[in-house]
Amino acid sequence: MAYTPPKYPSQIPSQTGVDPDLPDKTDDIDWLMAVWFNAIKKELCAIMTELGTLLKGSCADLKTRLAVGINDDGTLKPTYVKSIMPLPATVQAMFYAGANYDDNTIAHFGKIILPFAIKANHLSVWVDDIGLVNSTFKIALYAEDGQSKVLEFTTPTISATGLHTFALAAETEIPAGSYYVGIIQVTDGVVAAFNLWTIASSSLPNATTNEAKYIGAMLGVTAGTLPATFNPKTDLTAADYELIIIRLDN
Repeated sequence: MAYTPPKYPSQIPSQTGVDPDLPDKTDDIDWLMAVWFNAIKKELCAIMTELGTLLKGSCADLKTRLAVGINDDGTLKPTYVKSIMPLPATVQAMFYAGANYDDNTIAHFGKIILPFAIKANHLSVWVDDIGLVNSTFKIALYAEDGQSKVLEFTTPTISATGLHTFALAAETEIPAGSYYVGIIQVTDGVVAAFNLWTIASSSLPNATTNEAKYIGAMLGVTAGTLPATFNPKTDLTAADYELIIIRLDN
């Protein structure tokens, strides 16, 4: 088939093989013909038309601009927020006071939704009431399947009500997605009231057969220790309808 330029952008002109569209030319042998120059010009104009103008934007070049928003594998880079309070996967209301996390052999879990990515270096909770004895806690963020921890830390002793902000050991990149928050008391004592999400007590969040539970407690864990992994389908055997509210900040 005869070559009719431009082929781009639907095709790329051939340069090798039998009767290529844009064959190599040799000095002092091949005649200069306007049709060759015009073909190249048409292909160049087709490329420029397809790409448009001012591709680099305010960056030094197009490569730099693309690298701002696209990973090497072609996926989009996340947009990070500076602060976020993840929402539980199912919720009735925000509740100012509730669960006494006073047994250090019971780990409490609840599923949350993080709609935006964040590079977290601080985590905050709010305490409304203090029991008779000050306490420390372990708080962790687990992957949705419960098989890995995104972050974990132990709080200092909580001895006062109000806001408690804890610095993480290192800045932690947390992509948007679904996670489980886990909490367990480390030392004996009672912190009577955290700010909590009160979770819908209907059967739907936990009743589907052979599917993950959205909230629950894991009994009989090593004292003061959150498990390295857990199975949301089988390990959350105790009813639990309140989930600690956390805030993440950069």
